Amino acid sequence: RYVVNAEDADTLILRRRGVIPFLKSLFGQGEIQVRLAGIDAPEVESHEDDPLSLVRAWEAQAGGSRSTEILNDLIEEHGDNLSLAVSTGRKTYGRYLGVLGGNEDTNLNLELLRRGAVAALPYGSPDTDIVPRHIAQDFENEAFANREGIWAYKRYQAARVASTEIGRPVTFNLLTRLDRMAKDRK
Repeated sequence: RYVVNAEDADTLILRRRGVIPFLKSLFGQGEIQVRLAGIDAPEVESHEDDPLSLVRAWEAQAGGSRSTEILNDLIEEHGDNLSLAVSTGRKTYGRYLGVLGGNEDTNLNLELLRRGAVAALPYGSPDTDIVPRHIAQDFENEAFANREGIWAYKRYQAARVASTEIGRPVTFNLLTRLDRMAKDRK
Protein backbone atom coordinates (compact mmCIF):
# COMPACT_ATOMS: atom_id res chain seq x y z
CA ARG A 1 0.00 0.00 0.00
CA TYR A 2 1.06 3.53 -0.75
CA VAL A 3 0.29 7.01 0.44
CA VAL A 4 -0.59 9.08 -2.63
CA ASN A 5 0.07 12.81 -2.69
CA ALA A 6 -0.29 15.34 -5.48
CA GLU A 7 2.78 17.47 -6.06
CA ASP A 8 0.74 19.43 -8.57
CA ALA A 9 -2.25 18.50 -10.72
CA ASP A 10 -0.21 16.33 -13.11
CA THR A 11 2.33 14.74 -10.75
CA LEU A 12 1.79 12.13 -8.04
CA ILE A 13 4.24 11.15 -5.32
CA LEU A 14 3.79 7.61 -4.00
CA ARG A 15 5.32 6.56 -0.69
CA ARG A 16 5.05 3.14 0.91
CA ARG A 17 3.15 3.09 4.20
CA GLY A 18 5.00 2.34 7.44
CA VAL A 19 7.72 3.79 9.65
CA ILE A 20 10.81 2.71 7.66
CA PRO A 21 9.45 3.97 4.31
CA PHE A 22 8.41 7.21 6.01
CA LEU A 23 11.92 7.74 7.39
CA LYS A 24 13.43 7.00 3.97
CA SER A 25 11.08 9.51 2.36
CA LEU A 26 12.48 12.23 4.63
CA PHE A 27 15.72 11.79 2.68
CA GLY A 28 14.06 11.55 -0.74
CA GLN A 29 14.38 7.77 -0.90
CA GLY A 30 11.66 5.28 -1.57
CA GLU A 31 9.43 7.67 -3.49
CA ILE A 32 7.88 6.92 -6.84
CA GLN A 33 6.97 9.91 -8.98
CA VAL A 34 4.30 9.55 -11.65
CA ARG A 35 3.44 12.11 -14.32
CA LEU A 36 -0.23 11.78 -15.23
CA ALA A 37 -0.26 11.04 -18.95
CA GLY A 38 -1.99 13.19 -21.53
CA ILE A 39 -2.39 16.25 -19.33
CA ASP A 40 -0.53 19.43 -18.39
CA ALA A 41 -1.23 21.39 -15.22
CA PRO A 42 -0.47 24.99 -14.33
CA GLU A 43 2.71 25.13 -12.30
CA VAL A 44 2.73 25.56 -8.54
CA GLU A 45 5.58 26.98 -6.50
CA SER A 46 8.91 25.21 -6.72
CA HIS A 47 8.98 21.45 -6.90
CA GLU A 48 11.21 19.51 -4.58
CA ASP A 49 14.56 18.66 -6.22
CA ASP A 50 13.61 20.45 -9.46
CA PRO A 51 16.54 19.99 -11.89
CA LEU A 52 15.45 23.15 -13.75
CA SER A 53 15.14 25.47 -10.75
CA LEU A 54 18.01 27.68 -11.95
CA VAL A 55 16.21 28.62 -15.17
CA ARG A 56 12.69 29.07 -13.80
CA ALA A 57 10.76 32.30 -13.22
CA TRP A 58 7.13 33.03 -12.40
CA GLU A 59 6.67 29.48 -11.19
CA ALA A 60 3.40 29.79 -9.32
CA GLN A 61 0.86 30.13 -12.12
CA ALA A 62 -2.75 31.22 -11.83
CA GLY A 63 -4.99 28.27 -11.04
CA GLY A 64 -2.09 25.94 -10.18
CA SER A 65 -2.96 25.60 -6.51
CA ARG A 66 -6.66 25.18 -7.27
CA SER A 67 -5.92 22.49 -9.87
CA THR A 68 -3.81 20.63 -7.31
CA GLU A 69 -6.67 20.89 -4.80
CA ILE A 70 -9.01 19.34 -7.36
CA LEU A 71 -6.64 16.38 -7.81
CA ASN A 72 -6.30 15.98 -4.03
CA ASP A 73 -10.11 16.07 -3.72
CA LEU A 74 -10.39 13.33 -6.37
CA ILE A 75 -7.77 11.23 -4.54
CA GLU A 76 -9.73 11.59 -1.29
CA GLU A 77 -13.10 11.01 -2.98
CA HIS A 78 -11.98 7.79 -4.66
CA GLY A 79 -9.90 6.66 -1.64
CA ASP A 80 -9.37 2.92 -1.47
CA ASN A 81 -10.59 2.44 -5.05
CA LEU A 82 -7.62 4.25 -6.59
CA SER A 83 -5.60 2.38 -9.15
CA LEU A 84 -2.59 3.42 -11.14
CA ALA A 85 -1.53 2.09 -14.53
CA VAL A 86 2.09 3.05 -15.17
CA SER A 87 4.33 2.76 -18.20
CA THR A 88 7.67 1.76 -16.69
CA GLY A 89 9.48 2.16 -20.01
CA ARG A 90 8.93 5.89 -20.44
CA LYS A 91 9.91 8.73 -18.12
CA THR A 92 9.74 12.50 -18.23
CA TYR A 93 11.89 14.50 -15.79
CA GLY A 94 12.47 11.26 -13.85
CA ARG A 95 8.75 10.51 -13.51
CA TYR A 96 6.96 7.47 -14.86
CA LEU A 97 3.92 8.14 -17.05
CA GLY A 98 0.61 6.85 -15.79
CA VAL A 99 -3.17 6.96 -15.60
CA LEU A 100 -4.96 7.34 -12.28
CA GLY A 101 -8.16 5.35 -11.97
CA GLY A 102 -10.96 5.73 -9.45
CA ASN A 103 -14.42 4.45 -8.59
CA GLU A 104 -16.24 2.57 -11.34
CA ASP A 105 -13.18 2.65 -13.62
CA THR A 106 -13.21 6.45 -13.80
CA ASN A 107 -10.13 7.79 -15.62
CA LEU A 108 -9.11 10.62 -13.28
CA ASN A 109 -6.71 12.10 -15.86
CA LEU A 110 -9.77 12.71 -18.05
CA GLU A 111 -11.81 13.90 -15.07
CA LEU A 112 -9.20 16.61 -14.44
CA LEU A 113 -9.59 17.66 -18.09
CA ARG A 114 -13.39 17.65 -17.80
CA ARG A 115 -13.23 19.94 -14.76
CA GLY A 116 -10.85 22.33 -16.51
CA ALA A 117 -8.10 21.71 -13.94
CA VAL A 118 -5.56 20.83 -16.65
CA ALA A 119 -4.98 21.02 -20.40
CA ALA A 120 -4.56 18.15 -22.83
CA LEU A 121 -0.93 17.44 -23.63
CA PRO A 122 0.01 15.18 -26.52
CA TYR A 123 3.38 13.63 -25.69
CA GLY A 124 5.49 11.60 -28.04
CA SER A 125 4.11 9.55 -30.88
CA PRO A 126 0.32 9.05 -31.02
CA ASP A 127 0.78 5.27 -31.24
CA THR A 128 2.39 5.28 -27.77
CA ASP A 129 -0.36 7.33 -26.07
CA ILE A 130 -1.48 6.01 -22.72
CA VAL A 131 -4.46 8.38 -22.87
CA PRO A 132 -5.57 8.69 -26.50
CA ARG A 133 -4.91 12.31 -27.45
CA HIS A 134 -8.14 12.74 -29.39
CA ILE A 135 -10.14 11.75 -26.30
CA ALA A 136 -8.09 14.06 -24.06
CA GLN A 137 -8.59 16.87 -26.57
CA ASP A 138 -12.37 16.28 -26.61
CA PHE A 139 -12.49 16.64 -22.82
CA GLU A 140 -10.39 19.82 -22.98
CA ASN A 141 -12.58 21.25 -25.75
CA GLU A 142 -15.67 20.79 -23.60
CA ALA A 143 -14.07 22.45 -20.56
CA PHE A 144 -12.76 25.27 -22.75
CA ALA A 145 -16.18 25.88 -24.32
CA ASN A 146 -17.72 26.13 -20.84
CA ARG A 147 -14.80 28.22 -19.45
CA GLU A 148 -14.33 25.67 -16.66
CA GLY A 149 -11.38 25.98 -14.28
CA ILE A 150 -8.23 27.34 -15.90
CA TRP A 151 -10.14 28.17 -19.10
CA ALA A 152 -11.78 31.10 -17.28
CA TYR A 153 -8.33 32.78 -17.31
CA LYS A 154 -7.40 34.85 -20.37
CA ARG A 155 -3.76 33.71 -20.14
CA TYR A 156 -4.71 30.07 -20.69
CA GLN A 157 -7.13 30.97 -23.45
CA ALA A 158 -4.25 32.86 -25.13
CA ALA A 159 -1.82 29.95 -24.62
CA ARG A 160 -4.33 27.61 -26.26
CA VAL A 161 -4.63 29.91 -29.26
CA ALA A 162 -0.83 30.18 -29.46
CA SER A 163 -0.52 26.37 -29.42
CA THR A 164 -2.96 26.13 -32.29
CA GLU A 165 -1.20 28.86 -34.27
CA ILE A 166 2.30 27.37 -33.96
CA GLY A 167 1.08 23.80 -34.36
CA ARG A 168 2.51 22.39 -31.14
CA PRO A 169 1.70 22.59 -27.45
CA VAL A 170 2.83 25.56 -25.38
CA THR A 171 3.25 23.78 -22.06
CA PHE A 172 2.78 25.50 -18.73
CA ASN A 173 6.30 24.36 -17.82
CA LEU A 174 7.66 26.22 -20.87
CA LEU A 175 6.04 29.42 -19.66
CA THR A 176 8.28 29.31 -16.55
CA ARG A 177 11.56 28.55 -18.32
CA LEU A 178 13.72 31.56 -19.11
CA ASP A 179 16.19 29.43 -21.07
CA ARG A 180 13.44 28.33 -23.49
CA MET A 181 11.51 31.61 -23.67
CA ALA A 182 14.62 33.65 -24.50
CA LYS A 183 15.80 31.55 -27.44
CA ASP A 184 15.46 32.96 -30.92
CA ARG A 185 13.54 30.21 -32.73
CA LYS A 186 14.02 31.04 -36.41
